[in-house]
Amino acid sequence: MVAQIHPHVLVEEQIGEVTLVKLNRTEVLDDRLIRSIAQRLFNLIEHSSSRRLVLDLGGVNKLSTAMLGTFMSLNRMLRADGGSLVLCGVDARLREIFGIFKLPQVLRICDNEQEALQAF
Repeated sequence: MVAQIHPHVLVEEQIGEVTLVKLNRTEVLDDRLIRSIAQRLFNLIEHSSSRRLVLDLGGVNKLSTAMLGTFMSLNRMLRADGGSLVLCGVDARLREIFGIFKLPQVLRICDNEQEALQAF
């Protein structure tokens, strides 16, 4: 069973041809929460004409490796349809972890929302 997430955990905004999603949690560690976030993000992609997604992690300071897998799956799904995923607002500790898992070699990671929106 997938837990329902509070509507303000993910805040979506359409900016031109880019969908911006802000993840408003400091910790994303619970498996049920991760499955729920993943389901909502996949549904967003499936039901949107936009294939450009910015995921703002500005408030996140702890993240499960399962969420990293979700990022990779989202990126594959978008790329298969000619789109891409850009992450932004990643704090220094998470950037180190992303580096260990070699995420920057696969995903574009920008410092802030403005840079991410211009990355397309």
